[in-house]
Amino acid sequence: MNASSETVGTMVVMNEYEDACSSGDEDTGATLPPWEAATASLTLGFLILATVLGNALVILSVFTYRPLRIVQNFFIVSLAVADLAVAILVMPFNVAYLLLGKWIFGIHFCKLWLTCDVLCCTASILNLCAIALDRYWAITDPINYAQKRTLKRVLGTIAGVWILSGAISSPPLAGWNDWPEEIEPGTPCQLTRRQGYVIYSSLGSFFIPLLLMSLVYLEIFLATRRRLRERARQSRLGVVTSTRHRNEADDAEESVSSETNHNERSVMRVHTKPSLVVVEDEAIAEVTISEPVKKKEHTRRHGVSASSDTNGGDISGIFSIS
Repeated sequence: MNASSETVGTMVVMNEYEDACSSGDEDTGATLPPWEAATASLTLGFLILATVLGNALVILSVFTYRPLRIVQNFFIVSLAVADLAVAILVMPFNVAYLLLGKWIFGIHFCKLWLTCDVLCCTASILNLCAIALDRYWAITDPINYAQKRTLKRVLGTIAGVWILSGAISSPPLAGWNDWPEEIEPGTPCQLTRRQGYVIYSSLGSFFIPLLLMSLVYLEIFLATRRRLRERARQSRLGVVTSTRHRNEADDAEESVSSETNHNERSVMRVHTKPSLVVVEDEAIAEVTISEPVKKKEHTRRHGVSASSDTNGGDISGIFSIS
């Protein structure tokens, strides 16, 4: 009797333990209070609407505004498409699941919803990685990368992003899952808990992209800082060179002006004391005329006869030296 009672007691405890463990994996079907449901509906509905409108405007602006229609902006379009898909295919059903407290759309739609969730979120993160790499190559090697960044290469990169996202999100559909065959009223719609897939998807969707973007943006920061320092150094050298050229130009101008002043003074001295040179019988006589009085005395002394022109401005005559 004691052994049987202990066996029965042990079975009851084990059943209670299994029920407690399984209750954590089941939906209770409890809904939110009315005020919490209304607040959550308004808040999440506004977020969904803003996400749809914002990403739709980004896509339309790139394809309708010609200056934005450049190849590197197609990465932005791919990112906007991924976020738009999250807002349309994932978020509304998540809001319904939250408000109702249970999944009412069936097992097949549950699988599709979870796969779209992982696919779109992974594509959004990998598009951010592609944008980071594009900026890094554009900054570190702008000349060569400008020639390599063609439409074909950009579209190939975007296709690779979506293919890799599909490779990360599709294994549960291929059988790597622990989903039930049918969803009972208390069965939750959740991603598989297989440890291998959890590690695989978390590495591909989060940890590796996080490490890659951190390193890339660190390199972008360092490269930008180096370029700014080189530009500042070149600008300082340019200022010094321009100052040196300006000083040399000022010195040259001062030397030219001083030479000009010296020539002007020489010309003034020449004009104040003009001289006449008369050649007669292979003899040279130089007569310097400074003032009219001295001119007359000089002509009387040497016996020079001069006749003034009728205009009074020129002096013409025949000079004879005794």
